[in-house]
Amino acid sequence: MLSQNPQERVVRIASLVSGFCLVACFILKSFVPSEPEDLNLTADTIYPCLIRKEYLDYMQTETPGMVKPLGHEIYVGLVFDLDGLIRSATLDDLRRMKMTPEQAHAHALRNLESLARGRKISFNVLLDGPSGKPFLLVADHWNAATGILLPGLKDLVIGALATDDVFISIPHREAMLVFPKADPAHRHAMQALIKEKEADGSKPLTCELFTFDKAGLVPFVETN
Repeated sequence: MLSQNPQERVVRIASLVSGFCLVACFILKSFVPSEPEDLNLTADTIYPCLIRKEYLDYMQTETPGMVKPLGHEIYVGLVFDLDGLIRSATLDDLRRMKMTPEQAHAHALRNLESLARGRKISFNVLLDGPSGKPFLLVADHWNAATGILLPGLKDLVIGALATDDVFISIPHREAMLVFPKADPAHRHAMQALIKEKEADGSKPLTCELFTFDKAGLVPFVETN
């Protein structure tokens, strides 16, 4: 039965609020660990991640080496993959792990190579591109677009498409497409296909293209 005494009602409400706060604090403490040891942040769980320029405000960009430019306003950052829970890596995380940003990027790249070797990321040649030309689709993983960072990418592309004279597209974080340069008409047809088929991808990156030169991967800039 509800009390008719206003003072008693205030006391009861205050007790309920206090009890609720204690329960809420317990729940938060149980599901949001505060220490990296609880989250299993290790060198084996760190990976590269592609980030658009507008998200740099949320990263520790003032620390040299934490993020690296790729081109077309895309940057390479660091994340932890904790059994599907993705968490940005911070400088404090790296300090606790006794790693510099350069060492962390090196570990992340090796872990990415392990994903590719273990076929966690799929690499499939599709033969039904525009004008019947084949193209390489890298997909089936939340971080598939980072395939663009693989040190052996050029050799992989040669094995798949019999040429390294290609364009590379990373429309969103879950896909990378590689296709022969051919001519401008074919490039425009492939870009239209990518726009149509990959428009609903999560974490959009860029519709601009990359290519290889003698030094390695570079952003493609069209010249008249």
